Amino acid sequence: MVKKIIVVMKRNNSLSKRKAKKEDKMMMTKIMMKKKKKKKKKKKKKKKKKVKQQQQKKRPRKRRIIFIYILCTTFLKLLSYPCSARFK
Repeated sequence: MVKKIIVVMKRNNSLSKRKAKKEDKMMMTKIMMKKKKKKKKKKKKKKKKKVKQQQQKKRPRKRRIIFIYILCTTFLKLLSYPCSARFK
């Protein structure tokens, strides 16, 4: 027994039923493929959120490096002053 697929068409606010053709079946498969693709896009958006969190964590590290660099330079400058005074 082959089941008959009935296509429900909406025209001028009235429903009309007819037997499904090969074209209608192809359209249904295309719609199903599009729905599957949309689900994959949602997964990609979740990955982008993880990347943003990692970037925020890296920012304080850069600040620490700059802070250490400033400390080192000031310390070296302080050491250089008495040396220059001795040579004079």
